[in-house]
Amino acid sequence: MERLFENENRLKILSVILAIILWFGVMSSQNPDQARTVYDVEVVPEGLDPGLAVLSLEPHAVDVTFGGPPEFLQDLAPRDARVTVDVSGVGPGETRRPVTVIPARGRLRVVRVSPQYVTVRLEPRMEKTVPVELQLNGEPSPDYMIENPTVSVEQVTVSGARSLVEQVARVVASVAVSGIQSTIAHSVTLVPVDASGRPVEAAYPQALVLEPPTAQVTVPVVFMPRKTVPVQARLEGAPAQGFEIGNIAIEPAEVTVRAREERILQELDFLQTEPVDISGLDRTVTREVALAPPEGVVVVGGPPAVRVTIEIRPVKEAPGAGGGAGTGTGTGAAGDGQAAGGGAGSGGS
Repeated sequence: MERLFENENRLKILSVILAIILWFGVMSSQNPDQARTVYDVEVVPEGLDPGLAVLSLEPHAVDVTFGGPPEFLQDLAPRDARVTVDVSGVGPGETRRPVTVIPARGRLRVVRVSPQYVTVRLEPRMEKTVPVELQLNGEPSPDYMIENPTVSVEQVTVSGARSLVEQVARVVASVAVSGIQSTIAHSVTLVPVDASGRPVEAAYPQALVLEPPTAQVTVPVVFMPRKTVPVQARLEGAPAQGFEIGNIAIEPAEVTVRAREERILQELDFLQTEPVDISGLDRTVTREVALAPPEGVVVVGGPPAVRVTIEIRPVKEAPGAGGGAGTGTGTGAAGDGQAAGGGAGSGGS
């Protein structure tokens, strides 16, 4: 009798087990596992020595194929997997290491990783501070002018692989200003460049890190009408005795100026140079002379100085003179503060 009860209990247990197996079989047939591939999952180094930096990691992203129920495979993205490479105890140089994949969703399994190994190159880590340079590309609309642009940071910290950090001389904040007519303010991504202005590029993003990576750039723009006016050389003093001023050539002969008020431009007929001292000269001279715009006027589209050539020549004798000791003493030089344009100052008789 006892054996009969034991057999019945065994049959009941076996029936339950078979029912469970059958249930899983039915569910699997109705909802079978599927596979889906997530592309370009970033590989993250782990265990990196603080004194080292990753110069390159090839490839720096892998493709991961997951298997599992369809509802767990929907909308899979790179963020749903964590892929790491262990570089614990690895020193400077190149090494080939396997990757490890950890699914971020339950009931998923890793079917395949491509590739399974990555090549890591490590270098000593370096850090330094470099200046920020503002670079404006283009010109504002006609009659508009840029005034005192600013950058929110003057310096940034550059860190990463030594061979890259050593190349960085400064970082550039580049802003396009072509055709603008009003003040602009932008957050600009900073670009590291070498001493020649060429960008320093890293094959692996973390091989070269800027802190901060961006800067706020403000470019004030104001309305300033323009006008082209002739240049006059302001002469002071007089040539040596027996000499006079001849031709005066100025290059460029005209410059373009701007002013906030049109009234100022309307009253401006010419632009003088800084004083040119010709005291005691007995020969022609050529000098680079700065322009002297009046208050409220700025020179644009040209050099800050002009080239002034002043002909100094002997005074010519008066017609009919001779036989006596007298000679012509007239001179074309005026007193202090004389203004001369591109024409000639001729000697008197």
